[in-house]
Amino acid sequence: LKKYPFDVLILDIQMRSQDEGIQFIPKFLEIDPDLAIIIMSGITDYRVVKKAISCCAAVYFAIGDELDDLFLHLDQVLARRNFI
Repeated sequence: LKKYPFDVLILDIQMRSQDEGIQFIPKFLEIDPDLAIIIMSGITDYRVVKKAISCCAAVYFAIGDELDDLFLHLDQVLARRNFI
């Protein structure tokens, strides 16, 4: 992020551990507070979704949802970022 900044990060919750993706959100936002983060995961447990959103993820996208919804979320997140 420091060397190659970008507007949106699509991040899975489960990497090496059950919630490692969520643990990285504050670290990414420390580097770029304006970074839009979309959490994409197969986990649909409401508690996990709530935790992801409370960690400042812009959107939670469940794997299995329509791909068009992901593109819609990307458009919305990018529009918000460009107007901030």
